[in-house]
Amino acid sequence: MIYDQLLNFFGEVDCAKPRSSRSSSIEAFVVCRNYAPPDGFVPDMSHPLLMNPATRCQSDEGTSQDLRRILDFVACGDLSAWPDSDMNYPPPSPGINEGPEDTNPIAPPTEPPYKEWLLKKSRGEL
Repeated sequence: MIYDQLLNFFGEVDCAKPRSSRSSSIEAFVVCRNYAPPDGFVPDMSHPLLMNPATRCQSDEGTSQDLRRILDFVACGDLSAWPDSDMNYPPPSPGINEGPEDTNPIAPPTEPPYKEWLLKKSRGEL
């Protein structure tokens, strides 16, 4: 849904999952290129996007359909320096005693969102 909304403002939209993100996590990052807003769109920091969501719903009657499709979103943090706890890292080369020791993942993987589906499939319930 947000992908389609961003296409209203950008020529290219790519979704990516950084290596520092667990493979079992549903998080992803969006990279947008070639900003091209819709005709007649004027960025305005006083737009109702900054209002309380409950208030915004009541006051949307006079808002154009195009502006109502814009979502609120928050960007924070940088995970590029964190190792992936789900990833297998290769052991050091034989004969080299320097470098990090081969260790287990930092934390076990979280339960995947499709765990219930796998269980039903293994029981033949699907």
